[in-house]
Amino acid sequence: MANNWKKSIYLSAVLFAVLLPYCVSYFGGFSAKSFLAAIAGTGGFTLGVSFGLISAVRYLNVPREWIKYRREIGIVGYLYALLYTLAALVIAPDQYFDDFPTRLLTLPSLLGISSMAVMSVMLLISNNAARVLMGFKRWKCVMRFGYVAYAALVVRAAMLEGTDWLAWFENPNGLPPPRLVLSVFATIVVFARVLLVFSASTVPLAVKN
Repeated sequence: MANNWKKSIYLSAVLFAVLLPYCVSYFGGFSAKSFLAAIAGTGGFTLGVSFGLISAVRYLNVPREWIKYRREIGIVGYLYALLYTLAALVIAPDQYFDDFPTRLLTLPSLLGISSMAVMSVMLLISNNAARVLMGFKRWKCVMRFGYVAYAALVVRAAMLEGTDWLAWFENPNGLPPPRLVLSVFATIVVFARVLLVFSASTVPLAVKN
C-alpha cells in the first residue's frame, strides 16, 4: 500500500514539474495565476490517469499491474484539485465572493461545485467497508459518476475559456492554453471509457480499487 502512495505522489510530482514551466511560459512569467494553473492541471491530469487506466490497459496495452494504483492516484488528483480550490479562494477571493451568492449560481460555478461534490463522495466511499455496505453494484454505479463529474469540468472549462481556445485555433502561435490541453486529454479519457463500457467485445476486468 505504501508503494502505491509513493508511485502516485511521484506521478503527480512529475506532472507538476512539467506543467509549472509550461504555465509560466504560457502566462509570460511566474505568478499566482501560473502557479494555480499548474496545480489545477496536475489535479486534472492525475485524476484523468486514474479514470483512464482501465481503458489504457484495454486499448494501449498498459501493464495490468498499474490498475492497482487507481485509488491512490485518484485520491492524489483529488487533493490537488482541492488544494487549487482552497488556494484560489485565498489568492483571488473576488472571483468567488464578489456579488455573492449570485456568482456561485452561474452554470460554470455549479458545474465546478457539483464535480467536487461528486469526487468528495467518491473519496469517502473509496474503501472496502463502503463497498461491502453499499453492495458492489450500487458502489460501482456511484463511482462511475466520477466520469460524469470529470466531463462536467471539461464543459466548465469550455464555457470559461472557449473564446481563448477559438482564438488559438484561428491563430495557433505559441503554446495552446493549459486548460485546452487538459480538456482534450479529459475528453479522450471519458470517450475511451464510454467505448469500453458499451463495446460488445469488452472483456470484463476484475479490478480492485
